[in-house]
Amino acid sequence: MPLTNQKAAMLSRFIRFVLLIQMLGGALLGWWISQQNGAPIWIMAITALLLPVCATLVTVLTGAIKSRTPGAPALWWRSVLHESGACLRIFLLQLPWSTRALGVKLTSSTPPRLPVLLVHGYLSNHRVWDAMAEQLHRAGHPVLALDLEPLFCSIEQYAAQIEQGVAELCRQTGAQQVALVGHSMGGLAIRAWMRAMGSSQAACVITLGTPHVGTKVDLRPKTENGKQMVWHSDWLQALAASETESGRQLMHIALSPQDNIAFPQREQVLPGVAVTVFEGRGHLELCIDDEVIQWVIEKLDEHH
Repeated sequence: MPLTNQKAAMLSRFIRFVLLIQMLGGALLGWWISQQNGAPIWIMAITALLLPVCATLVTVLTGAIKSRTPGAPALWWRSVLHESGACLRIFLLQLPWSTRALGVKLTSSTPPRLPVLLVHGYLSNHRVWDAMAEQLHRAGHPVLALDLEPLFCSIEQYAAQIEQGVAELCRQTGAQQVALVGHSMGGLAIRAWMRAMGSSQAACVITLGTPHVGTKVDLRPKTENGKQMVWHSDWLQALAASETESGRQLMHIALSPQDNIAFPQREQVLPGVAVTVFEGRGHLELCIDDEVIQWVIEKLDEHH
């Protein structure tokens, strides 16, 4: 069964619709300002463009304030600024414009490097991995970035899609094992895949900003996967109880004490799993930060 980017297109259309509504609202605001104050009519274009930007920045700042821990104000401000840039880049310039078909990015490196499956998080698609996929490819790794579908279902349902991605990578590269890298909910989806399908085809598992014990960002989510990611949810506790020591030994966790989505941040760990802390990074920034990407490549080299 071929991989498709149907979910990516669905999410892209949804985000474009939201952006359109925001821009129309901004244009109406600009029209009102021009009528009230005699401002030039082109103010409508400025307010139409500014409203999506402002909405994104307000969302980042709200999460950052809610998740802030005492101390390290400089690192907190760094995370706010860089996460704002990451969100503007990803939500306005990448996620809405996903049109290409999915496929494995092969390399001609000799000897062959470990294939990598990239698994995105909640309300995202494969475009969140643009920077990571490019640098992994340059380092000689065959790469496949998945699109999980549907948007709002049990995380358990994503296991079959991850299995399909693993099989496709192995088929096209001839490898017996792959590395799996998950951001946010993607890390939980990989753990659900390991529980459902076993870990024999996993050379290693790397998670970035994954709410392994749940997040307090929204204590009353409406979606099934959102409910599963609530702080200390029954689903998360059952997932942890089902895992073996050998499976945990395959894992590496990266977290940031300034993560504005997965918090309490330093509690997003699992017994027996090594943790690397990246100070001053926001949640989405973990996908595009050069230091984080180089760390991922180093971890892959350890399992080569």
